[in-house]
Amino acid sequence: MSVLQNHKIYTASLQVDFEGLEEGLGLQDSLGLFFYEKIKPALEKVFDRHGNPNETIVLDKLELDCGNLSYSNWEEEFLQKILVQLEENLKLPQFGKKEIVPVEKKAEEVFTHFLEKGYFPWNSPFSSPRELEDSVVLEMSFLENLKKILIKSPASFQRLFGSFSEDFISRIIIAWSQKLNSQESDLVKYLNRSRNTALNKILIRTLELTFSDPDPASSGQFLKILINQCSQENLSALAEYFGQELVRDRKLLGAFTALFTEVSNPGFQKKKMILWKKILRIDPEIILKLKNSLPELDFQILTEATHNGINLAEEGAEMGFSESLSGLEKITNKEEMGQEIEIESEFSGEIFVENAGLVLLHPFLTGLFSNLQLTENGKFVAEYDQGLAARVLQFLVYGENELTENFYPLNKILCRMGISQFLGEGLEITESSKTECEELLQAVIGHWSVLKNTSIGGLRETFLQRNGKISRVEKGWKLQVERKTVDVLLAKLPWGMGIVKLPWMEDMMFVEWE
Repeated sequence: MSVLQNHKIYTASLQVDFEGLEEGLGLQDSLGLFFYEKIKPALEKVFDRHGNPNETIVLDKLELDCGNLSYSNWEEEFLQKILVQLEENLKLPQFGKKEIVPVEKKAEEVFTHFLEKGYFPWNSPFSSPRELEDSVVLEMSFLENLKKILIKSPASFQRLFGSFSEDFISRIIIAWSQKLNSQESDLVKYLNRSRNTALNKILIRTLELTFSDPDPASSGQFLKILINQCSQENLSALAEYFGQELVRDRKLLGAFTALFTEVSNPGFQKKKMILWKKILRIDPEIILKLKNSLPELDFQILTEATHNGINLAEEGAEMGFSESLSGLEKITNKEEMGQEIEIESEFSGEIFVENAGLVLLHPFLTGLFSNLQLTENGKFVAEYDQGLAARVLQFLVYGENELTENFYPLNKILCRMGISQFLGEGLEITESSKTECEELLQAVIGHWSVLKNTSIGGLRETFLQRNGKISRVEKGWKLQVERKTVDVLLAKLPWGMGIVKLPWMEDMMFVEWE
């Protein structure tokens, strides 16, 4: 399972000059392992002493000169000089000018990056979306940025609800509703109390669309959008609130009545009538209770609406309603079913992963996915099956786990998903599928005879759970895997790993794992 690293090094470069060619050839191959096994852990201890859990310290560049080393004892001398140099450099005046990022700002940066792209930036001090929730400050600037992301990236809407807790979503809704007038804000609070996911999706979408209007308050946009987004079931929740509050709140009553004075499209007209009919069912006497609170013209409008509501044919209303249904439902279905798979040809940068050893299993994946009926003739049966296949890959690496979507970039590539594509919800692996995965891992051990009596857990921890870096190259992807001493056993691996291209993959993956 993933262990969050407190300190992140984007790139490390070791430059060593040797007096003799033979000495250089002997040490070159061991420098990489020496860095990962000795230098890196020692650096982290020094950074621990200088770090602060409430902020992120960013050093753009750090150069250490260790001078001359004796060949006979170079490892110990090298390590000690690096640590001395590091301590001295961190105390220099220029390092007092280092960039210090408050944890709240860093949390917002990571949140934005994840919502848009589906993975965390390389220097994230957080390991999961749930960790972000405690550090994000729901200020108006944050909510304005959230609105822009939700408008620009359809997958981000799904990711928001698929990755973050119900409590966090509710906090966003309440914070955002503070920009509404008091009547609308009270309505949001009432609806939010139900902790209904479908209703919360409607509220988030309504708030997003409302505040996309330059002047939402002047035209009563919020109520219009909310009603138009609601499904039949959620209109009932609205009716309950209006049935209680229209008699008590004249401003709310005025805004509600104004909806019936406007000419609107047939779909919205029917929704208004269905809502009013539901209110009448809750309180048949409500029109009489409102008589003294309304101007004569408005009272006549609601009286006429009452008459129309009573005579509204249920079947016809439902037909019109289902055609215009919730805009939210139509958008979501279109995104899920009609979305072109994103192959990030324009992707730039690097993604750091912790399951890079997954590529070691590539010869077995075609048969596994076929046996699990996720693929047919080398293609995925449905988009849902791609997300489920990505989950299966994570089970192969970790066994039972609750790792969130930010740990899935490599899985998505291997399953021909876009990296920023939403992984999906409700992707449960069956017990029979888990058994099939365990049998696959046992087969890997059996074919790789040098592993002998290695357990499945040993295979996972030693080779599959490995740090790596993904980058885009001209003809596909490049995966660089972090080296360990035990990698000498890869020389006995009975299959190659230099290039991975599964039948359904659009691009090749070039693997560097020496």
